[in-house]
Amino acid sequence: MANKKVFETNVLIATAKWLKSNGWDIINVSIINAEKKQLKPKLVTEFIRSGIPINTQMFKSSGPDIIAQRNTLKWKIECKGLTSGEPGTKRENFSRALASTVSYFEGLKDDRIGIAMPDYYRSLVSIKISDALRQVLNLWVFFYNHEKYTIEVFEPSKKFNFERQTSKNIQTKRIPSDKPQKMKLLGEEYVLNHAYEILINTANWLIKNKKLTSSDCPVSVSGGKRYLINKEAKHRYGGDFTVPRKLSNGLWIETHAGIPIIITYAERLLHKFGVSPNEL
Repeated sequence: MANKKVFETNVLIATAKWLKSNGWDIINVSIINAEKKQLKPKLVTEFIRSGIPINTQMFKSSGPDIIAQRNTLKWKIECKGLTSGEPGTKRENFSRALASTVSYFEGLKDDRIGIAMPDYYRSLVSIKISDALRQVLNLWVFFYNHEKYTIEVFEPSKKFNFERQTSKNIQTKRIPSDKPQKMKLLGEEYVLNHAYEILINTANWLIKNKKLTSSDCPVSVSGGKRYLINKEAKHRYGGDFTVPRKLSNGLWIETHAGIPIIITYAERLLHKFGVSPNEL
């Protein structure tokens, strides 16, 4: 099931309202991309309704999406929406947003930085942004619930503690560490010693249920020159798998990837062999 598109402007408005309700003054708002320019009238209307003062100097064409101030404290916040594109595109958007956020860090005692984004990014944030990094940078994370129009804030000392659910078929839980330690695949639970086992367990489940056989090889889920599964540990043009591992029926699977990519490939593998998110 595709994720609902969430406009960046809506994330910005909700974050600004939260700041206002917690005693912060909105000093500057960045209006750069086409979406925010188009939705600027809505933004202005929502600001006025929320009692956020509007002035001609507020809107900028560069810099953080929001600059807020309370007494001597200053907050620079990057806001990110959610596209309806592929998971890879969403991860790239997240990485760019995080890079922009970190660039606002100046090491000043009274400065904070923040990143605001839809709930969709919770699992990626928990993997990519460590507790130590948040504390060193004084980095606050804002999660926007697009159904309730609410903001949940994680200050640097507040640990992430939520389950990553990629689909109804694959669930992994961080308890807490740098990698998932358990996964549940259509009701079957597996203990994970290594992240790559997410891929292996998924492929072996397909093999056990007679959905994946050697006649299906080679199997690609990335659309490029790399294979995920093959009869021999080689890619399309003869290059060796970087980290090959053998499956239960003797086929080889490539396991060289980071955790977000591994989970994405496992989901795509299920879809490729006719296992939909609604099939439990």
